[in-house]
Amino acid sequence: MKLGKKPYVQSKKDLLYRNYRGTNLPPIPASFGHQNLVSNWGMLGNDTVGDCVIAGADHAIMLWTAEGTGAPVAFTTANALADYSAITGYNPNDPNSNQGTDIRTALQYQQTTGMINAPGKRHKIGAFLALDQTNFNEVLEALYLFSVVKIGIMLPESAQQQFANGQPWTVVAGSPIEGGHDVELTGFDGTWLKLVTWGVGWEMSVEFFKAYCDEAWVALSEEFLNGKGVSPEGFDLTQLQADLTAIADTPKSYALDIAAGQTQVELGNEVTITVTATANGAGISDQNIVIKTQLADGSYLPDDKVSTDGYGQSIVSIGIGVNSAQTAKITANWTTPSGEILVKEVDVTWVGPTPSPILKSLILYYGDADLQIAADLAQNFQCPIVQAAYATTDLLASATTKYQVGGSSAPAGVTLLAGADRFATMKAVLQAAGKD
Repeated sequence: MKLGKKPYVQSKKDLLYRNYRGTNLPPIPASFGHQNLVSNWGMLGNDTVGDCVIAGADHAIMLWTAEGTGAPVAFTTANALADYSAITGYNPNDPNSNQGTDIRTALQYQQTTGMINAPGKRHKIGAFLALDQTNFNEVLEALYLFSVVKIGIMLPESAQQQFANGQPWTVVAGSPIEGGHDVELTGFDGTWLKLVTWGVGWEMSVEFFKAYCDEAWVALSEEFLNGKGVSPEGFDLTQLQADLTAIADTPKSYALDIAAGQTQVELGNEVTITVTATANGAGISDQNIVIKTQLADGSYLPDDKVSTDGYGQSIVSIGIGVNSAQTAKITANWTTPSGEILVKEVDVTWVGPTPSPILKSLILYYGDADLQIAADLAQNFQCPIVQAAYATTDLLASATTKYQVGGSSAPAGVTLLAGADRFATMKAVLQAAGKD
């Protein structure tokens, strides 16, 4: 059997089911599906070419029309291959043109042009939404509401063998991936997901779905409504459209957040800024967010226009490009889909680099009376000597180990050698350092 799903590539332009999902949707039953309404799905060319994405779209229409009218509309291999050629450029006379299909591209074609059936009628969908395939409950909800979920799977070789043996798809540890494949989910019995592939109804375990599904989509089609405008689950058209706008028109509560990977960075380095945009608590993809960076003198760096991904996040790196230490105010400004303007800010301080020590040791002395002892100590350590009053902060920072001879106190990080017997103290230091 042939495969033919091209690799999934995430797009920020996709409408995401979770961004529009409302809160008044019906509960998901333990078991549901109407796959038994179709007795002959048809291979539709998927045994010889990689048109699984197109065959799957035709299978979905067959189920929708069976649910809506009691009889599935007919498709043929010729119909499926005609759409496969129109979408991908497949030429039956050129085997090299049999390169498979991108699911998103096929859905766009189905929305704008429609899939052609045996009598020559085209069937369009009203809209399609990307699902989070890692959220199994979201997939089940969409499957229950809209009858079919189109999924892409990275099919392991074991699935081909299980299909040949008449066995449902389950995970076989270590089985290598053969390629991408499209199947249509049609129901769930509480244990097995029902699906259509290679012209027949099949089953896969939930574990198989979670292990191998890499993309999932739901389409809205009015074709599965019966003559009274009611779906097999009892939803009327008005309610279904409202559910899709549980999908589109539910009032949204938008929120914006901004966070810095570090609030203090060294001059010359950049800071990572994460912007998060949500609608009703869920991440939302949006292109209308601007990041402004104001320097300490009141001037601004050029704006950064960012787009959040499907999870509502955008990550950017910002550097101030100046040599003076200062605190910059970084602000995210979002014009939400409702026209509301949200602003969040974070302060980041750029500081000069901490100097690395270049001296192993440094000896300080307090007064002239302490000079000879300090000089002897410096000779043993083979390091510089300086009077404490003239030891600058930079000089102290340049040494790893520091001692001061004499005086009643010493700078931070400097060991004070003082007392009645400074010679004994010095000897102890030398012994500890292995110099005596």
